[in-house]
Amino acid sequence: MPSQQTEAQERALVERLRSSLRGEVIDRSHPGYDEARAVWNGLIERRPSVIARCAGTADVVEAVAAATRR
Repeated sequence: MPSQQTEAQERALVERLRSSLRGEVIDRSHPGYDEARAVWNGLIERRPSVIARCAGTADVVEAVAAATRR
C-alpha cells in the first residue's frame, strides 16, 4: 500500500518544483486546479497533489524525477 504524503511533504514538493521548473506548477490550492486535473474521461476522478505543466524537456525530466522520489 502506498504511503500518504503529509501536508508538509506536499508543500515541500510544490516549492521544490516551483523553484526548478520553468512551466506552471499547480497545487490543490491553485484556483485552476479542478480544471487542470480534468481528463477527457469523466468517469476518472483523480486528485493529484501537484500538476506540472512542463515548458520543456528539462521540466519533464525534473517532474518525473520528483514523482519517482515520491
